[in-house]
Amino acid sequence: MFGKEFNDKIAEKVFTDTRYFVIFVLIGAAMVGLVAQKCNRDSDYSRIMLLHLQKNLEYRKEGRVVEKRLDTENRNMPYIIFYDKEKFYIDSNFYEIIKEGDSISKKRSSALYYIYRNDSTLIYDYLQTSKNQL
Repeated sequence: MFGKEFNDKIAEKVFTDTRYFVIFVLIGAAMVGLVAQKCNRDSDYSRIMLLHLQKNLEYRKEGRVVEKRLDTENRNMPYIIFYDKEKFYIDSNFYEIIKEGDSISKKRSSALYYIYRNDSTLIYDYLQTSKNQL
């Protein structure tokens, strides 16, 4: 794209003029920092998703949903409240599917939620949804 002479002049300026060298080093450090931050953020996100999956697999519930809300004090995290007053945080996909009055059955060590509504049964697969979010 640029001629050899142009590249040689830039290289000469960077390595002989202190100002250009400092700018070059700062730009390089910023790029390395951004890459490291991105890798760290991805790693944190994966760790959080694995913790949520583990928690979900350990969860067991059979009950009727009496309310669904967004927790405005916690980044609008969706949750449902069961008949026994238990509050359970859910993901936004599940929040869209579930309705007040639905009954839920969830067995331990399973990622499947069975949602009973009127004369129909819906199956929500938490594991499949988690895969799609990664």
